Amino acid sequence: MLKKMKRKLKTLNNGHQIFENYTQDDLWVWTKLLKNQKPNFQYFSEEYLDCMHKIGLHKVEIPNFEEINSRLHAANGWGIFGVMEIVEIEDFLNFMNKKRFPATTWVRGKEEMEYLEEPDMFHDVFGHTPLLMNRDYANFLYELGMIGLRFKEHPEITKMVQRVYWFTVEFGLINEKGNLKAYGAGVISSEGELLNSLSSRSEKRTYDVLEVIKNDFRTDIFQSKYYVIESFEDLYNSLETLRNFFEEETLTLSAI
Repeated sequence: MLKKMKRKLKTLNNGHQIFENYTQDDLWVWTKLLKNQKPNFQYFSEEYLDCMHKIGLHKVEIPNFEEINSRLHAANGWGIFGVMEIVEIEDFLNFMNKKRFPATTWVRGKEEMEYLEEPDMFHDVFGHTPLLMNRDYANFLYELGMIGLRFKEHPEITKMVQRVYWFTVEFGLINEKGNLKAYGAGVISSEGELLNSLSSRSEKRTYDVLEVIKNDFRTDIFQSKYYVIESFEDLYNSLETLRNFFEEETLTLSAI
């Protein structure tokens, strides 16, 4: 209950961030998380790092949503919308349809530096928002949301859409100039996940959207399998294959 109350102090009902309510403890945690990840920037996608600087997230300060939104909107018409906690899947898809990414405004506590039960602002903002500056990535999110809404009456397809999101937006890797790099927010925002993703302990597979939709995932452990894309353009283009597959699936179901 106390955590919920603290989160409410950071978000207005209209999705705006209450910036003046951040504390020195919040700043300390954000700074510590950022400094902890800096040595790992060498393993981050170069495109992610470029976007991170464009959006201003390399600075040692609490991110200001208004400033971020002005840059995102100018680049691709996107923005972030402040929320207190994880939103339901249909609400999330609706946010995508409006080119709004729901981002939590609260910062984890000092006692949660190593493990967090649900995403905080470091995961949502530091992990997710920079690549919204990339047109192909931003269009991929938008179109994936459109696909999800188009087939929302089919629970199995909704589950498949979530798998695509999980293995790309959250835990995706990319081949950049022959080097394996991270771009998924769950990898970018967690040193443990990052090191696991690049180690021999995990399996790396070439991204194939029709293979991805067959794979279940767990949220409480490091991933055992990661999918590697060749470019964000290829990631976006894979949605045509996905959309056609879902169309065929629904035609088959309606004929039964």
